[in-house]
Amino acid sequence: MSYNFKDDIASRLPEGYAIYQIYSLNADVTRIEGIKGSLKTFFELKKVDIGEYFSKIPTITVPQSVTMNDLYDLVSEIYGLGLVRGVDYYDTSVLNPSSVAQYIELPISANSYGYKGVIRCYIVLEALTGIGLGIKRDITNVDIAAGLNKLKFRNFLMGSIASITEPKFVKNTLSLEFITAIINRFSTEVDASTLAQCKSLLTGARVVEKYSDGLSDVVVIISNQELFQIRYIISLKNNGVSDSTSDNSKGLTDGDTDSSAENPVSGEGDYNNTEQSEDPYSSTEGNNPEEVEIEIG
Repeated sequence: MSYNFKDDIASRLPEGYAIYQIYSLNADVTRIEGIKGSLKTFFELKKVDIGEYFSKIPTITVPQSVTMNDLYDLVSEIYGLGLVRGVDYYDTSVLNPSSVAQYIELPISANSYGYKGVIRCYIVLEALTGIGLGIKRDITNVDIAAGLNKLKFRNFLMGSIASITEPKFVKNTLSLEFITAIINRFSTEVDASTLAQCKSLLTGARVVEKYSDGLSDVVVIISNQELFQIRYIISLKNNGVSDSTSDNSKGLTDGDTDSSAENPVSGEGDYNNTEQSEDPYSSTEGNNPEEVEIEIG
């Protein structure tokens, strides 16, 4: 319910009194005449400088066809001023908003009951800002879970790295294998219904760009007019083809063995072991070297 100045004043009168009439004496003072049975009295009220309500000049988005009266109405609704057309203002002038912010002054009529002064604002064409007149400011009954889950998914896609065996793109879409890998990793974060929505988002997405930022490869997708970024790396895979190396941590060729694996402590911490020593007389702990005869010719 929007604010109404006259109703506010009526609620503040002494008990039993009602407003008989209210009118502006001059630019600064309003007279309120009250009645209680056969008794009449009056009160005088100083008007409020409406410009003091604004700590900075606001920017208001308006449609292409708008009058000054429409702008008064809009400002009053946004800021809860309770301005009344024909009392606080009346101006049928037509405005021509554009992409450039225009400075506008909205003077308050001398007939106003509660206000004086000027409202200063900028106006800009609504279609160029993405902000409409139907802004919903009361969100106490709005379910924000969907928005939070989408934000969580967005952060997951960019905050973790998906590992794939090869680029998984079909023309300008993500492959089912790539989508499944992402969804499987995200499955522990949300419920089944949200997971299905995330899968649908990826399935209907279109790839618009691929690049690397030094940390990983990144693919940029667009879905429902929103951009998402997915980090991924391409992991090597043998795919059953015999090559010179296998997937082992030592990087040894197939068929080779690591002697340290047979005797993991051999030579550890011992500089002169039997394999490394160039001196035939050197020995290692736990070994009994044979005697060597040398013939001097």
